[in-house]
Amino acid sequence: MRTIKIYISIKKIIKPDNINFIVYDVMGKMVLKEKILSFKQGIDLKKIGSGMYLFLLRNNNNILARGKIIIKN
Repeated sequence: MRTIKIYISIKKIIKPDNINFIVYDVMGKMVLKEKILSFKQGIDLKKIGSGMYLFLLRNNNNILARGKIIIKN
């Protein structure tokens, strides 16, 4: 099985305290939640299958970033 990773970089003006990377499937079900512990961090996505996903980068109740991820096998 190959490795599927996404790398998150946080600007140094924001401390990586209470930041979570959350992935949802297209039906809105949360399929992955990773706490961001450093300014640059790799997140393994091999736990989730092929498809299109939406992600949020959240700090408490604030959305720092959002986007789409497409995973193909």
